[in-house]
Amino acid sequence: MKKTWENTLYWIASRDASFFQILIGYMIALVGLVITFYFARSADFHCTRVEAGEIRCSITHKLLGFQPLSKSWVEHVQMAEVEQNSGSDGNSTYRVVFVTHNGRVSLTSYFSSDYSPKADLVSQVNNFIDSDQQPVLEVQEKIEWWKWLFFFGFTSLGVGMILLTLKKFLS
Repeated sequence: MKKTWENTLYWIASRDASFFQILIGYMIALVGLVITFYFARSADFHCTRVEAGEIRCSITHKLLGFQPLSKSWVEHVQMAEVEQNSGSDGNSTYRVVFVTHNGRVSLTSYFSSDYSPKADLVSQVNNFIDSDQQPVLEVQEKIEWWKWLFFFGFTSLGVGMILLTLKKFLS
């Protein structure tokens, strides 16, 4: 066992930093994927009128706007609001909340900056609730361009670093 460990360490040290470049490439790609998983989520929802005055919405959480992660239902939606969270530094973040007979249900589990899109979304939902003319409301949240750039940038950098190192190592 001791000899195997020594041979492994010798192999790593004799590779002219190739092993560490591959390891760093994996770490960069992994960091990009983990951050993308947590920050590149969107929530699409579909609201319908079940009975007179009763609104039911299904919420589908997606990764990068296309890969469904989970689906939930909100019953008896009365209105939507923008919920504000003020940080200790004075900056505010926001999220959309549905007000129901049973309490408040947030569209997303996280707060984010940029009040305007959330206010527009709340306006759409409240206009749908107030109007009997529209039978269905379908909203698909868009993923911001910088999240795509972050995902492809980090992943490409990490994978590229691994491939270049492997090419140099195998040559």
